[in-house]
Amino acid sequence: MIVRGSLIHLHTTTITTKRGSTQLTTLRVVDDHSRPQHGGQPGARHSPTRYEVQFVDSKLFQWSTAIQARFTVGDDLLVYAEDAIRVQGDKDGASTLVVYGIDVGHATQPFARRVE
Repeated sequence: MIVRGSLIHLHTTTITTKRGSTQLTTLRVVDDHSRPQHGGQPGARHSPTRYEVQFVDSKLFQWSTAIQARFTVGDDLLVYAEDAIRVQGDKDGASTLVVYGIDVGHATQPFARRVE
């Protein structure tokens, strides 16, 4: 799946796994559905969708370093994530969709928009 939205929080923490300690990097992304969808119209949803995208460092990928070096709060992102979604509820009744990230990049749509 593709997650599209604004980065509102970036956090890295150490976690312990069966194979030892590693870094978990969490991106909180909010899609307010104001960006044009297919056909150039904004999305139909009225309330924002909140995502928590998790990246775990491995022998192949050091996500914690790469993500913190390239992204800051406020950036528009496109995240390629696994299709498995976990729903996490908050005290205020809002839900956050938790997904595992595969890759992340800056969105170019804001820069491609025509100004008339």
